[in-house]
Amino acid sequence: MTPDPFTDEELDAPWALLDEGRASEVLSILTQLDDDDRPHPEAGALTALALCDLGDLDAAERALELAEIESGEDTGAVTNLVLARAEVDLLRWRPEDARAAFERLEADEPSVSTRLRLSLCADLLGDPDAGLEWQRRAGELMEGAFTVLDGAAFDQVVDAAVRELPPRFAARLDDVPVLVEPVPGPGAAGPDVPPDTLGLFRGVSDLDGSFEGFADLPPAIHLYQRNLERRALDVDELREEIRITLFHELAHLLGFDEDGVDAMGLA
Repeated sequence: MTPDPFTDEELDAPWALLDEGRASEVLSILTQLDDDDRPHPEAGALTALALCDLGDLDAAERALELAEIESGEDTGAVTNLVLARAEVDLLRWRPEDARAAFERLEADEPSVSTRLRLSLCADLLGDPDAGLEWQRRAGELMEGAFTVLDGAAFDQVVDAAVRELPPRFAARLDDVPVLVEPVPGPGAAGPDVPPDTLGLFRGVSDLDGSFEGFADLPPAIHLYQRNLERRALDVDELREEIRITLFHELAHLLGFDEDGVDAMGLA
């Protein structure tokens, strides 16, 4: 006898956890549910999205490919599979494929998140006007407007955010450049850096710099203006996003790894 597929009720809790950013718990619940090899295309989409959140793109793509094979005629799982495919393609730096998938979602059911993803895809593909238009349309769905600033105004907000940093952190910016760019590029950022990242530290940390052989790798902090703007509905929110991002990247400069940065509490 073929086992019954997962029910909507069984998947409600992991979807809610995913929305809260609790990807590890999502995977734990799905593992417990999948103890009798039941068909699970929607659960596969959930698994892929959770693995994306955890940065395990190889496992996410494997889970998604299996779910796509299992979906067959299960039209109820199609939307979530398209969402998972869009996210995997985007995080794999395949913005054209991601845009096509997000456009399918937009045609089916417009949402703020889909339009912001389409805005990002447009920016990555070198079409800033389309990026701004999708961002404007995202704001329409929530009766608001995401922040858009010119270069000089954005620099002023960065300066204001720097003044709010703890002195130990702010002092390091005297000799470490902060470079503002619209969005990261796969060549500069590397394939492991997600295209929606807010900032990036590149170079040698203070800890590593104490050793010989690193003098030719000057440190720098990159801020990605368009990604930061997509996170903020006003200048105050933008300043806070910039402050947290600078704090995070400066912690890497000082030699903290990701676990150490998280333990510091940056909010």
